[in-house]
Amino acid sequence: MTFPTLPYEVAEKGNTVFFGRGSQLMLNSFGCALHVLVTGSMEKRIQRVMADYKMSKEVAEKIIERSDQDKGGFIRFAYDQDWLNAKLYDLVLNTDKLSVESAVQVVADSARSEEIKACGIDSVKELGKLSLHRKVESALLEAGALSAGLFVMVEDSDLVRLYGAANSWEEKGEAERIVKNVSGVNRVLNDVKVVRTLMTD
Repeated sequence: MTFPTLPYEVAEKGNTVFFGRGSQLMLNSFGCALHVLVTGSMEKRIQRVMADYKMSKEVAEKIIERSDQDKGGFIRFAYDQDWLNAKLYDLVLNTDKLSVESAVQVVADSARSEEIKACGIDSVKELGKLSLHRKVESALLEAGALSAGLFVMVEDSDLVRLYGAANSWEEKGEAERIVKNVSGVNRVLNDVKVVRTLMTD
């Protein structure tokens, strides 16, 4: 079974830039990531889009508004957060005050800072565990085996623990079989309890 490349797997390789789509939340616990929000007034943004794409003010404004709505809607739906919340970012750059070149320089210098480079091997290991956790959950979900009572924990880089409750021994065994077939999983601890539902008249 193959899965699409996950952001965790890409980030684990280092020197990667993610543009939007919730990466500031998906990678918020990863100490090696630098989260940047680039913002500006509507007036300046409209002028920039008009100049770059040779379009009218009306069309540029509608494009920006739709883009903002799409970004905001996705983050609210996926993470129940406001994408303009400054607390989600390490840097907030206002391009009304900074040129594009200056903003790029600030980001590049920050990314090369000792604080970012010193995130350590533990953060990279944690990212690998997050990646494996997503792959395991995706495999169980795709097979229809991720029930409300089944839980997954990645305890080491190749060790996955299943726990919670299953309705039968077959269900417990099937979940373990699926997880064992996920790339990167070498060991599975199956602590799932079989709980048979008692039917009464």
